[in-house]
Amino acid sequence: MIADCKSCARAAAEVSQPRRARARLPLVGLLPAILYALAPKCPMCLVAYLSAFGVTFGMASFAMSTLRALAVGSAVLALGYAIWRARAVIRNSARRALRGQA
Repeated sequence: MIADCKSCARAAAEVSQPRRARARLPLVGLLPAILYALAPKCPMCLVAYLSAFGVTFGMASFAMSTLRALAVGSAVLALGYAIWRARAVIRNSARRALRGQA
């Protein structure tokens, strides 16, 4: 019977359950995509967004300097998260490889 297959039971045991945070908040992964879809992608769209919120020319120079700093900060955070995630994946695959050899 399939239920008696030792290799199937071992393969089923290696499948990890989603972490609690990921199980509780499954849509958090969509947040960057939603923010990217709402972000202005051309200068005219940026001007339209700023004017919709009542930002005048004098305020725009301040807003652009602030937005530039926020953009650089978010890019650094995204790069740091990508590196952290890649290291975790490499570490987990190395652990699995060592378990398979033992």
